[in-house]
Amino acid sequence: MATYVNNLRLKEIATGAESGTWGTSTNTNLELIADAFGSGTEAITTNADTHTTTVADGAADEGRAIYMKYTGALDSNCTITLAPNTINKFWIIENNTTDSGSSGPYSIIISQGSGANITIGNGNVSAIFTDGAGSGAAVLDALADLELSGKLTVAGASTLTGAVTMSGDVSVGDDLTLVSDAAILNFGVNSDVNLTHVHDTGLLLNSTMQLQFNDSSQYISGTSATVLSIAATDEIDLTATAVDLNGTLDVSGTSTLTGVTTHGGNVVSDTDSTDDLGTTGVRWANLWVDAITMGGTLTVAAITSSGNFVTTATGPHSFGAAANGDYQVNWGGAYTATGGASLGIANFFSQTFTGAVGNTAWLATCAISGVLNTQGTNTNIGACSSLIVNAPNINNNLASSGKPDVASTVHIVAAPTEGDVNASLYVEAGHIIHAAMATSDPSVAGALWNDSGTVKISSG
Repeated sequence: MATYVNNLRLKEIATGAESGTWGTSTNTNLELIADAFGSGTEAITTNADTHTTTVADGAADEGRAIYMKYTGALDSNCTITLAPNTINKFWIIENNTTDSGSSGPYSIIISQGSGANITIGNGNVSAIFTDGAGSGAAVLDALADLELSGKLTVAGASTLTGAVTMSGDVSVGDDLTLVSDAAILNFGVNSDVNLTHVHDTGLLLNSTMQLQFNDSSQYISGTSATVLSIAATDEIDLTATAVDLNGTLDVSGTSTLTGVTTHGGNVVSDTDSTDDLGTTGVRWANLWVDAITMGGTLTVAAITSSGNFVTTATGPHSFGAAANGDYQVNWGGAYTATGGASLGIANFFSQTFTGAVGNTAWLATCAISGVLNTQGTNTNIGACSSLIVNAPNINNNLASSGKPDVASTVHIVAAPTEGDVNASLYVEAGHIIHAAMATSDPSVAGALWNDSGTVKISSG
């Protein structure tokens, strides 16, 4: 009696049996052996959850082929049992099924008994073998511990679900995808440097490791848990239409600004005498300064300072108007008072000044003393003076019959009383020259008009 107990289910003819037909049975066995080296295709019933592939006894079937392709439309994963469970055999199996639902595609699960199974994703191919252990038979991954001593070339997309160790170079001609969250790329013999995928965020370089450019002197590194360092041999060049810095900016070297700088808040400068804001076109809303040393022009809308303002530039300087090349300091422009006080004054000096031991010649809240150098030509000069006061150009906006009570070029409100000699106007030396003699008649043009008190000239 013939048996079929081998792994390809070939007919094993009993001794002395099949006289006259032995050749036919042998030829069939040879054909089945040849089929085992070929390929087969088997369709799974539509939407089936289970399927059985049976290697037939002594007859042709698709399941005997070394390469098995499964087709059919699925709406869930399908478990495929390879029978009988005593076959110990190698297969290459392709999941070529399609999706009949809306949540696929689906996997096929290759089983033989109650032992281990192999899951093959849709569109994938796996090399497996069965151990033929009967009811407890297992299906195992034939390439689970594959070791290649030569070159491996993969022309298309590949998915590796387990650990892969390669001791040689690996070249990837197209995309390389790490499909798991928190995947890690390790570098070095002891994996001292690694990149970790952070889900929906980015990549994490471990510890204080550096991302270097060109050479070891140029890098980006997290030097601590709170500090990110960017280092360069000479220069860090940021090219963008806008650079947004959120936080404190600490510049220890020289800063050069070639464009307009606009400050929406306060600018605070330390007391370092080397601070330099010597570029033109610097604008801000509020500036809080301890000390500034400038080599150029500083233009501001308003200054509030609790420290000293020192400039060694020769000018021209200007406040309220454009600079004038013939004035070292020019006060100009137009200003309208708010009406919050009874006095309306364009430039007001109100200061408490305390002298020191040694200030024996003068104590004054305001002094004018300088040197005048004429041009050195024959050009006539109208006047040389330490102080020139011109008559105010009064635009009378009062009612048609109204006039100021007093209109004067110089108005001395009161005289001191604390000195040995007290005067509203004290001329210590020299002459007072008038276009006309002193008089009590204010209508005399250019005269010195004595309304009350005295005018005293000590000498001359």
